[in-house]
Amino acid sequence: MKKHGFLSPNLPALIANIRKNGACQFAVAEAFNELGMCALRDINANPASQQEVLGDSLFGRVLTSFQSAIILCERGLLSDAATLIRSAAETAIILKAIAKDAEICRRLTLGMMHQERTLAQSWLHASQVNTVLNKDDIDTLKNRIDTIDRDYPAVKNMKDVAIKLDVLADTYGSAALYHIVRRIDAGNAAHATLAALRRQVKNNSAVAGQGFKFGPDEEDLPATLSDALSVMSSALTSIYQRFPQVEHQDDFEKCLAAWRSLSI
Repeated sequence: MKKHGFLSPNLPALIANIRKNGACQFAVAEAFNELGMCALRDINANPASQQEVLGDSLFGRVLTSFQSAIILCERGLLSDAATLIRSAAETAIILKAIAKDAEICRRLTLGMMHQERTLAQSWLHASQVNTVLNKDDIDTLKNRIDTIDRDYPAVKNMKDVAIKLDVLADTYGSAALYHIVRRIDAGNAAHATLAALRRQVKNNSAVAGQGFKFGPDEEDLPATLSDALSVMSSALTSIYQRFPQVEHQDDFEKCLAAWRSLSI
């Protein structure tokens, strides 16, 4: 660790120790992961249904982020794991909304076009950006804006983003995921706040500044894994509701019971 940090060739020993200390939590996480892989295999999305195709894709994204977070947790990179879990929570919130309301697909598309158009406009008008653009770059950006205006005329006059995560969460039943996981992980990990920086300071006091530390962190491993399980549980519930042909739903109840037994 002293020479290579988290790229150390001795990392397997570190991983084994962390997994031993959190054996019960990791076992439940692996059970949820198996359910996720089974669901991914069993989903038979109708190519003609944007709602189902997007749902399938969003679930795959949640599962990938979940697995990535587990990999980071077993290496003691809890802040980075929580950042991924926050992102996965946002995806799971949108997944639940789409599973219940096909209209969200249209709003998601408009939101993507609005973001792309806004970014292109900012590149054209930001002095520190447009000075490095050549004529072809400028023409490409202008053509893209014109195409969006032609194909999605509503985007040009949008005053606000088409998708507001907190509204989606409150409307479609993901309020707990938004307020408990997404918002807390934003302050404790994703953003450069004192709460996030405490992981890098000895004696857990970012204000006092009693010394810098760099290395694996296991302090809130159970809570971090539990947040990841909250996200995965929400995503699986959405998939089971939208795709009733997906099997192993009885095993899902057993996994939930095992998770609750940990009393995290």
